[in-house]
Amino acid sequence: MATTQKKMKKLMTIFGAFLLASFVLTSCGTKDPEKNGEKAGKILCELEELKEEVDDLEDDIDDLEWDDDDERKEIADLEEQKFKLELKGYELRKNIAELENNKWSAIEDEDDKDDWMEDYREAKADYIEDNCESRDSKRDRRDRDR
Repeated sequence: MATTQKKMKKLMTIFGAFLLASFVLTSCGTKDPEKNGEKAGKILCELEELKEEVDDLEDDIDDLEWDDDDERKEIADLEEQKFKLELKGYELRKNIAELENNKWSAIEDEDDKDDWMEDYREAKADYIEDNCESRDSKRDRRDRDR
């Protein structure tokens, strides 16, 4: 009796894992190139902000002296923050690759994939232009406000 319950529990666990995996794979998003392009654009904006944070941390680290005991701890803390931001950046890049991989859903006609990529890239560029603030535009605004 106990072995039957164990087998059933194991079977249900495996079934649950397959069910969860199929749910995740089918709900990962849309195959629509414009929607995927907008999502990728939003992620790229976030990546730019992360890059700026990492650059700021690197500047802070460069201003500190390793030979100073107090500053050495601060350097270690800043490096840990930088590491966490870089990990987040890798995850965001992976998300962009997954969005772009949806181009393979457009394979009915020989030009479908190219058309999908054109729409995707255009939507991504439009989102970035309309919503992302580049480092240069931030610097220009900061200089103008002075």
